[in-house]
Amino acid sequence: MPAAAFSSSRGQSVTGLYEVDCVPGLAVCLACGAGLYAMMVAAQELRLGTAGVVAAAGADSPSNIRRAVLVPSFTDLSAGEPISAGAHRLALEYGFDRSAQDRWALLSHTRAKAARKSGLFDSEIVPVSGLDFDDAVLSNPEPGHFSSSEALYPDSSTTHANTHAIVDGGAALMMASASALTGLAGAKPVGRYLADAVVAPDPRNM
Repeated sequence: MPAAAFSSSRGQSVTGLYEVDCVPGLAVCLACGAGLYAMMVAAQELRLGTAGVVAAAGADSPSNIRRAVLVPSFTDLSAGEPISAGAHRLALEYGFDRSAQDRWALLSHTRAKAARKSGLFDSEIVPVSGLDFDDAVLSNPEPGHFSSSEALYPDSSTTHANTHAIVDGGAALMMASASALTGLAGAKPVGRYLADAVVAPDPRNM
């Protein structure tokens, strides 16, 4: 029996993954880690043999969240500081100063732009409301865009440009056990799930 492991950091419903309403599903909500945890749940079902094929999916839509709710969510209550403060501290600890982070962000956008232009991920993208590309990728990434960006807070090496974008998006994949795969005509695996783990670092270094 197929199953569904659906993740969302904003509590969206599992309804709509399938055209029928008789497929068991599970929703998990772990903010930024929810998508990965959905895959872990799916892998567990496959290992236990309680499912042969599982759809693991994740989605988030911060544009539908009121700013008064969204902005405070970026302060980690367990650490008593903004998440960006932890990013700044870890970056310096591992030798990534502001200029290094800016260079990496520039390289990331440059590579993403090239991938989009070449159509590298076209086969993996499902258009939504007419949008069929990642609009968070800069169309003309330049060093000056990053070097002139405002820090998220005073003396921070993390800026509005070299950190992640806050965008709507989602991803999904089908996972199957080796035995179930033999019964899926034409199915071609693109990867193998090897292992997973949950760790508990200092909350300030999430």
